[in-house]
Amino acid sequence: MNRPLCIYKTRTGKVLIGRTDGIYDATEGKQVALDVLRNQAIHSITQTSQGKLVVGTSNKICVINNNKIESETTPVYETKSTTFQLTGEKPIRNIVADDYGRIWFTSYPHENLYLLENGKLYDVFDILDIPPSLINCVFKDNQQNLWLGTYSDGVYYIQNPFFHSITFSYNNKNLNIHQVFLADNLLVAATSNGLYGLNLSNNQTQILSKPDETFLEP
Repeated sequence: MNRPLCIYKTRTGKVLIGRTDGIYDATEGKQVALDVLRNQAIHSITQTSQGKLVVGTSNKICVINNNKIESETTPVYETKSTTFQLTGEKPIRNIVADDYGRIWFTSYPHENLYLLENGKLYDVFDILDIPPSLINCVFKDNQQNLWLGTYSDGVYYIQNPFFHSITFSYNNKNLNIHQVFLADNLLVAATSNGLYGLNLSNNQTQILSKPDETFLEP
């Protein structure tokens, strides 16, 4: 009863199979169990642009680096499902990692698309005012856009540009931006509390001056 639940081919050509008791490497034609995430059901596997594995289990999203768990996230859903499993599990499937550090996925009963970014979870269908629909597959193209195949509503196309809007936050609140300056690939922003920089080559943000923890002054 050790059923195969998903299959994924990595950038280096490895063939990984997610089964009800862990991840197996089937590259050489014989399935060999990996030590990481043993005895856990693996419902989906993908890979980041840095080569890390992103794995969807029965309830968690795990990031694996060099065969070790780097992080685990248990999504907390605001929208309550009308259906449930007696075990309480919410298998995570159709998982996709884009080049901007975002993780897209579906969770049981797989009628909504979710986005995990910087530890925060977004219900994409709710934001875009799309009614719940059974999602069979999610495909990411070379421009990082998403294509969703549904059971009865056809195909949805989700545009995914990183530079739709750029925000800088402190204590989970977006800061006012008073002035910006571009030097080569570095975007510098003078905010209501500190100086921030964004590397346009890798989309990484860095604080250039320490924020004031007492007074929020420009």
